[in-house]
Amino acid sequence: MRRVPNFQMIIGFFVVIIAFLQAYNHWGEREILSSFFLIGGLGILVFHLIALYRNAKSQKNTNITN
Repeated sequence: MRRVPNFQMIIGFFVVIIAFLQAYNHWGEREILSSFFLIGGLGILVFHLIALYRNAKSQKNTNITN
């Protein structure tokens, strides 16, 4: 897995916040659209947390070998 740039991580978390806000905005009237935004936001969040974990793990491994 290649290293994810910090700018891309920041933009990804910003997109997650927007998805959660859209889900909250559509909660009363359009539950299907709200569920779509909620599930999509959670999926993006999980992928970014995995990328953060793997980046931290690879940096830790490179520090140990140096």
